[in-house]
Amino acid sequence: MAFCEKCGIPLNDGANFCSACGASAANGAATQTDPKDARENKAMAVIVYFPFLFIVPLLTGEHKNSPFVKFHANQGAALSIAFIAALILLTFISIFIPIIGMIVVSFLLSPIIGIGWLVLCIYGIISALNGTLRPLPLIGGLKIIK
Repeated sequence: MAFCEKCGIPLNDGANFCSACGASAANGAATQTDPKDARENKAMAVIVYFPFLFIVPLLTGEHKNSPFVKFHANQGAALSIAFIAALILLTFISIFIPIIGMIVVSFLLSPIIGIGWLVLCIYGIISALNGTLRPLPLIGGLKIIK
């Protein structure tokens, strides 16, 4: 269920506007979760963005039942898997194209992937701290945890 980002009232399925305050659902109003759920589970939603810790909230306490934590755990899992895949790709490039591959990987691709990973982590943490359900750019559409 979506909630109005402006006033926190639940939105009807398919609603274009909030019935209470009139905020447009198209302008991000449907990206907010239950405010109480977000407030109680922010810490766990932030933890999932640290490398490979996305599994911790799903194994501990009542956090595993929170839609807010599940959404962010899915985002953290997608980020971790994408990062591992990128590292594997860089390893193969540097192995199979010895000289040029090492130069390209060391000086060009590794910093880009590292900075990209850091930016996506910060984006996810900010989304969790704001209590919103904003998917990560590029990889946010992956469904790993249901």
